[in-house]
Amino acid sequence: MADVTAANFGRLWGSGIAGGPTEGAPEPSVAADLVLPMGHAMMIAASRSASYWLGLAQILATHQTRSVRAIGAAAIEGGAAESQRVAVAEQLRTLLREVGDLATREARILQNELDNLGESLAQALQQPDLSAPHRRRWRTKL
Repeated sequence: MADVTAANFGRLWGSGIAGGPTEGAPEPSVAADLVLPMGHAMMIAASRSASYWLGLAQILATHQTRSVRAIGAAAIEGGAAESQRVAVAEQLRTLLREVGDLATREARILQNELDNLGESLAQALQQPDLSAPHRRRWRTKL
């Protein structure tokens, strides 16, 4: 199993069989710096996905009971009155609106979390400017 993992790592990052990097491969420190943010991105995506499906299940459970009652009442009475049809259609529109709102909300949250991760990664990888003069952050006492 370790051989397969080493071969996959070598294929991904360009290491040769001897363990040294091949030409054009990123340095190991750069690869190591990117592993943690990639893991964070995967965790963010997984948690947002779980949150979306949980919210969707809650919405569908709420509307399922209402729809079953309305459809059951229409079946018992032998036909649905016009007002019942309008009520069922309105419930369906409400269901679709809530599902759309949930998808939009979750997409915005996911985008914000990934933007924050990208910004923190950019700040972490930003090289300090050594050519700029050193600025003192304190003041002398008078």
